[in-house]
Amino acid sequence: MQLFGRSYEKVLNPTSTRTFITDGLGALSGSSNLIGFESDTEGIEPKYKVKTDKFYKTLLPIPL
Repeated sequence: MQLFGRSYEKVLNPTSTRTFITDGLGALSGSSNLIGFESDTEGIEPKYKVKTDKFYKTLLPIPL
């Protein structure tokens, strides 16, 4: 499956525990409308989470 060179209108990262790899893949999709959960730092180091949060247009709160 080809990720690059496609025009994705929206990309959704459906996991509540984000990782550097999944955040990076979302950003590399080229979509300007990346949506994901706020997440915690269980799957990603805080210094990377601060940077990858900026990839997202919308960060949803995690339902309790």
